Amino acid sequence: MTDQPTLRDRIRRAICEASGFTWLPDELMEPDEYGDHADAVLAVLPARVDRASDVDRLQARVLELEAELATVRDLLRAENKRANDAIDREDAAEQAALESPADWAAVLAEVGQMVRKEIRDCGYRQEDGCDFCNGVTTVLEKIRRMADEAQQPEEAWPSESQWRVEIYDPSAGQWMPAGTLTTKPEAERRLALAAERAPKWRDDGTDVRRRIVRTTVTYTVEPEEVGR
Repeated sequence: MTDQPTLRDRIRRAICEASGFTWLPDELMEPDEYGDHADAVLAVLPARVDRASDVDRLQARVLELEAELATVRDLLRAENKRANDAIDREDAAEQAALESPADWAAVLAEVGQMVRKEIRDCGYRQEDGCDFCNGVTTVLEKIRRMADEAQQPEEAWPSESQWRVEIYDPSAGQWMPAGTLTTKPEAERRLALAAERAPKWRDDGTDVRRRIVRTTVTYTVEPEEVGR
């Protein structure tokens, strides 16, 4: 890299030669001749760029950005774990709810039997228009229905599912069903093919909305009434 004294001498020589003289500093020239002119030129030149310092600053900034990126990744991993844990808890709660309806039905049935025993021991008859008995009878009917609904249905035959691709008709404001398919992969292939061939409406160029709909038919045995 050219240092400052050498640059000053080069400026002196350039000024000398531009003035029509030969550059002979060791023979015909005064010591430091044209030095004042060179100093004036150096005063208006921009400061010398320290490229090594710039590289160091850039490397330091890269390290800072890498540290920030690592912190963001750690936060994302922690947030991901919290979200997954929440999903796991919800799944566990749903599974527990699915596994316990039979017990719930038994509890409701027992409550209904206890209330009926209390009514039988009452000195008034429902036929006499006892408001208490009439109110309890209404509650008992609700308990019976809840107990019936809580029982796990017995599957008479395996359930059957079918899939179809539907297209939304904006002029009619409703979804229009297409042909029925027996497997979901078939429906996915048909959806992809339709989206590839006709992604937009011809009249206005808007996107065509499509969806896959599953229809499931179940065959269950009606539960016996609980609490009677």
